[in-house]
Amino acid sequence: MIISFIVAFYFQFMYEGDLLAYEKLVIGVLITTAGWIAVTFLTQPEKDDVLSKFYQQVRPHNAGWKKWLQKSGNIAIAHDRVSSLGLDISAMIIGCLMVYGYLFGLGYWIYGDIFRTLIAFGIAFASTFILLKIWPRLSFS
Repeated sequence: MIISFIVAFYFQFMYEGDLLAYEKLVIGVLITTAGWIAVTFLTQPEKDDVLSKFYQQVRPHNAGWKKWLQKSGNIAIAHDRVSSLGLDISAMIIGCLMVYGYLFGLGYWIYGDIFRTLIAFGIAFASTFILLKIWPRLSFS
């Protein structure tokens, strides 16, 4: 966060060159990403008890955690996941469609655009129905 703030501050208030806005953005993203990667490799990893507490509270999907789960002896935790990552991501995308469908549907309704209101609410209702159908297959425990 500090790196991206410094880069943005530099380009906004100190830089006097002739780079276009999108060029500044790309350079800023590259510098920030390089900084994040450097900080990741130069700092100590979190302790196992911190990771275990995080895993117990957040319950992220096992993808990316299997090596740590096996190393830490939390094998039982690794096998209790009944849903798949694809289903979880699908539910997230459908939930976003649902929320934005209702949001835009209400906005179109307020402005009197009935056709777009019906399309947006149709997407929202369909997304709600699909999400309710797949909800029991998701794992939250």
